[in-house]
Amino acid sequence: HVAGGAAVLLQRHPGWTVAQVKSALVSTGDAVHGNGGREVPPTREGGGMIWMPAADQPLLFGRPASLSFGLLSRGRTAALRLSLADAGGGAGAWRVSLRQLVRARGVSLRVPASVTVPGRLTLRAVVSKRARPNEATGFVVLTRGSATRRFPYWLRVASTRLATEG
Repeated sequence: HVAGGAAVLLQRHPGWTVAQVKSALVSTGDAVHGNGGREVPPTREGGGMIWMPAADQPLLFGRPASLSFGLLSRGRTAALRLSLADAGGGAGAWRVSLRQLVRARGVSLRVPASVTVPGRLTLRAVVSKRARPNEATGFVVLTRGSATRRFPYWLRVASTRLATEG
């Protein structure tokens, strides 16, 4: 289904790059809910269920389409930048929020309250020295009026065990 959706978008928008098609599909996806009615994390749903009417008019493109900090050590701070471009009708101010689906104790995530498109948005992660190995995942959510665009993020707190061995 996703490959077919990408082919349709490339046919309708021959000037779009592969990265722009991916961004359109990921950022406009609808939430996927599990048996309990709760939204499943991006590690299971990716950007969500593709919704072609929205992907055909994404308003903005994000690069990268998803944000991965990878493994972060305790006591570390890291930042990832999301470059935002106008895809037609998306220029201007957007509200920014986080939808944290899986939280990791000792991890603080921060985004600015707003961003202007075209522009850059920075997602910061601060891992305390007492954080336990775990993962955190969710979405950076951009909202303007009734339009919502979501960009998945992921990180894992890692601790080396070699130092604890005798």
